[in-house]
Amino acid sequence: GNADGSFTGSPADNIVGPAVVSGSVLGAVHFGADGEGGFSFASDAASTLQALGLTSKGGTIHYAVSGDTLTAYVDQFGSNGHLDSYDRTVFTLTLDHTTGQFQFQLFDQLDHVDDGTNSKNTELQGHNLNGDPVSVSGLDFGSLIVATDGDGDGVTLDGKLTIQITDDIPVVTLSATGATVTVDETAGQQGNDVGGLGVIPLVLQFSGVQHVGHDPDMATQYAFNAAPVVTGGYLSGADDNAHAVLSLTIAGNGTDSGLATTDGHEIYLFNENGIIVGRVDGADGVAAFAVAIDALGQVSVAQYVSIHNNDATDPNDTMTLASKISAQLSVTDNDGDTVTRSVDIGGAIHFNDDGPTVVHGSGTIYHVDEGDIVTLQSLG
Repeated sequence: GNADGSFTGSPADNIVGPAVVSGSVLGAVHFGADGEGGFSFASDAASTLQALGLTSKGGTIHYAVSGDTLTAYVDQFGSNGHLDSYDRTVFTLTLDHTTGQFQFQLFDQLDHVDDGTNSKNTELQGHNLNGDPVSVSGLDFGSLIVATDGDGDGVTLDGKLTIQITDDIPVVTLSATGATVTVDETAGQQGNDVGGLGVIPLVLQFSGVQHVGHDPDMATQYAFNAAPVVTGGYLSGADDNAHAVLSLTIAGNGTDSGLATTDGHEIYLFNENGIIVGRVDGADGVAAFAVAIDALGQVSVAQYVSIHNNDATDPNDTMTLASKISAQLSVTDNDGDTVTRSVDIGGAIHFNDDGPTVVHGSGTIYHVDEGDIVTLQSLG
C-alpha cells in the first residue's frame, strides 16, 4: 500500500493526524492440520529495520517493539531508548496477535532518495553498515512477522506485507496580479516614477550593475510599484521546513529584449546576480536598463539610456519586455525536492517614450505683404 504523510509530525502539528493504511495478513499463511495459532513480531524485528539505516529529517530512526506495537522514532534528547514523551514518532505498526489485522500509521516523514526529478517517488534513503547511501524501495514488514500454528511451528511472512511510502513534495502557486511598473522618460509623468529620498534604496539595489561609462550609482530614471506584480504561496507538505526563493528568469543570457536604443543599437538581456540587465550590443555593452524583484513580488526598474520609439504614429508609445522575462517561485522541502512555478511578467514592465510635445499658450501670427515681392513692375 501507499502512505503519504499529511502533516509534519512535530508535537505542535499533530492536529490533522497520521496517514493510515490497514489490512490483514491472515490470508498470507495456510496453517495446515495443526490449525491457527497466532501472529507476533520476530525477535529481531527492531534490529532488522535498524540495519536499513533509514532517516527522518536527517535524524537516525530507531525501533522498539512493545507487545503488539512496533514503533519507529527519532531520539530527540539522547534518552537511549524509546520514551513517548520525548522522542519524535515517525511511524507505528500494530498487529493483532490473534486475527492478523494490522494498522500502519505514518506520523512524520521518512527521507527519500533525491532522484533528480522532484517527483513523488517511493525510494527511501537508507544507509549500509559503512554509512554509504542505499535505496530502499519498500518496507518488508512481512519479514518481521511470524505466523505460528496450533502446535507452535512458526514461519515468517517474507514479502507478504510491503508498505511503500510516497514522498511528499511542496504545492506551489504563483500568478500575476495585473500590477505594472512604468518608467517614463519624461520625468514625473507616471505614479511609478521615483525621485527624492525614494531613490536611495533603489540606488543601493542596483549598485552592483556595471554601467560602462556611466555613473555606477545613478540611473536616468527609477520606477517602483508597492503593489506586487506577482503573488504566490506554498505548502511544505509532510517534508516540512521548506524554503522559498522568488527570482527573475530569462530564456538565457544574450536573449534579445526586443528593444533598442534611440540610436538603433539592439539591447540584450543578461541575468547578473539575480538582476536582469539589458545591455547594448551584448554582454560587454552599456547597461540600458535593469529589473529586480523582491521577496514580496514588488518590481523595481532602473533606466540608464534612452530607448527607441517603436511606433512612428505615437511619439509617446509604451514599450514592454513581454514574453522576455518571468518571475519564478522555487520551493525546496526538507529532503531536497524542489517545485518551481513561473509566470511571464514582461508585459508588466513598461518603458514610456519621451516624445515631443507642443508648447501650450498663445500662438504668434506673422504677416507677409505680397507688395514686398520685388518684380519688374514693383520695387517691393
